[in-house]
Amino acid sequence: MPPSPRLKVSLVEDRFNDLCARLGIDPPPVRFIPGARQTQKHGLTLWGRADVLTGITIYLNIETLEVDRLRYVSRELVETLLHELRHMYQYETWAPERIDADRKRPYQEQEMERDAEAFAKSHLSEWRGIVRVSRTQPSSPFSKLACHDRRQMV
Repeated sequence: MPPSPRLKVSLVEDRFNDLCARLGIDPPPVRFIPGARQTQKHGLTLWGRADVLTGITIYLNIETLEVDRLRYVSRELVETLLHELRHMYQYETWAPERIDADRKRPYQEQEMERDAEAFAKSHLSEWRGIVRVSRTQPSSPFSKLACHDRRQMV
């Protein structure tokens, strides 16, 4: 069986720095880690974590999606990044007592989560180009992506 193509994700640094400046926070380090600590989100395996000390980590395991789904993958990654950046903003601006009290609630009822989700959804179209997503060329000549690329060359 041919190997699955790999997903390559990168930040557009200028746009990312602009977004952080608008939020009034220093740009945190952002890491995209394939295949680790997975959970399901809307049929796409994607999970993010914001930490004041280590920055933002987005875990993904989406190598098997088709070529035509890259736009969807990009949208989901931008939404997750915006959500986690909002958490970074909350950690810097909200009182620690407010955060601690909010964390005692069930996850879906936490004010932090509702605020981050609303922020991500309302700013998604404005910041959609903040992440670049592409597939690396698979090594097998039998893969769908390699066949697609060969047809494009002819």
